[in-house]
Amino acid sequence: MARYYRGEEGKVEFETAAGAVAAVGTTGWSLEVTKETLECTKLQDQSREYIAGLVSGSGSIECTFDSSDTNQIALLKEAAEEATSANDPTGSTGASFKLYMSAANSHVTFTGIVTGTSFGATVGELQTASVSFITSGPITVTLAAD
Repeated sequence: MARYYRGEEGKVEFETAAGAVAAVGTTGWSLEVTKETLECTKLQDQSREYIAGLVSGSGSIECTFDSSDTNQIALLKEAAEEATSANDPTGSTGASFKLYMSAANSHVTFTGIVTGTSFGATVGELQTASVSFITSGPITVTLAAD
């Protein structure tokens, strides 16, 4: 029987100085992985030819803003912190991310660099925050039967 995942089964883990912690208040995440192509067509070829190039990724994490959640605050502040400050134990190489598709086994892991944070407030709605990131290094996709 097919196993489908509901959005509410997902979660985000982000590495802080104390180790990996779940980013509480997360309402969604997205990750786009792309592989560049390099043209290797030679003179007098009749068709273009390509080879696979480097893999990269970028995405975002959406959350309901909660000023009492220290894990969420650490994630939101990551883009604003100086890359080599004492507040950034991972230095300029980024931090570890684990994006879960399900509560148990299916996830994507990578080292990423937080490139931006945005906040929003709308009358009649909860305040939100969004974090954008790029991947740095290998991206590992684990798809397992839950």
